[in-house]
This record gives sequence, structure tokens and C-alpha cells, in this order.
Amino acid sequence: MSKLKTLALMLIACFSMQCSSAQNQDGNQKGVTASFLVNSNIQAESNNGNHYVKVASGDNIVFKVTSTSGGDPKNDTQIKTELIFQISNEKSSFEMTDVDNAYLQRHCRCIDAGFNLIKTGNIKGTKLKNGTWSLSIDVIAEGNDSQTAYPFIYNGDANQN
Repeated sequence: MSKLKTLALMLIACFSMQCSSAQNQDGNQKGVTASFLVNSNIQAESNNGNHYVKVASGDNIVFKVTSTSGGDPKNDTQIKTELIFQISNEKSSFEMTDVDNAYLQRHCRCIDAGFNLIKTGNIKGTKLKNGTWSLSIDVIAEGNDSQTAYPFIYNGDANQN
């Protein structure tokens, strides 16, 4: 009887670990959308270490890449993060290695919620013939409250919003 219990517990533990692993792998791919707005501009202000960002009309293209993941079951059903950055309207390709005026917004009831400044990374983009943009993003934001590094990686297309 004891061996049967041990075997059953081991099977349950293995099954639980496999399910958790599959959810993590799929979670990085699901729920990512990318869009851009023409004739727009990022307006940002900082106050006491917090960043306040909004999109207004202007002479730039503003990109938004949004990812939704599972979140922490203790405080959220899901966490939505949104990377926002801009380039000049005239560009048909770009590469930003010294990323400035880019923010990662964490929509959650968690530490570092709100807009966090991108500290390092690389953003590349090429305008395609059909009017969409092909993006390659690998950046790290720094949490306003905890100084935690939040990586954001995306490779895909952005459609006009």
C-alpha cells in the first residue's frame, strides 16, 4: 500500500510539473499584439521617480507592443505589459541601440505597476511593402520601485491602428 501511495504521488508531481512547464512555454507566445499610430508623439513627464506617459498628435510614429501573460495567481489573473516607443515619420527602417523615450507599462496590481523606463536593449524595424512594420525587440526596463530588470522580447509585425 505504501509503495502505491508513493508511486501515485510521484505521478501527480510529474504531471503537475509538465503542465506548469507547458503553460510557461505557451504563455510567452500567446496574447502578443503590435500596432503603430502615425502622426503621433509620446509625451512623458517624470515626478518622484514615476513616469507619466501619453500619446498625442505629432510628427512621429508611435509603436505599442502588448503582451498578456498568466500573472501571479496570488494577486492577479493576468499581467499585461505594453512597450511604447516612437520613431520619426520619415523613416522606412531604424535601429535603436541607445534606447531613449521608450517605456514598458505594467498593468497589474503589483510592484512596479505603471510606466517603467527602458534602460538598455535594441529595437530594429523595417517598413514592409504592405505598410506593416517588421520589428525585432530585445530591451530591458528597470522597475521604478524595485529596480528589478524586466526584459521584453518581440519578433513580429506591427499593423497600423
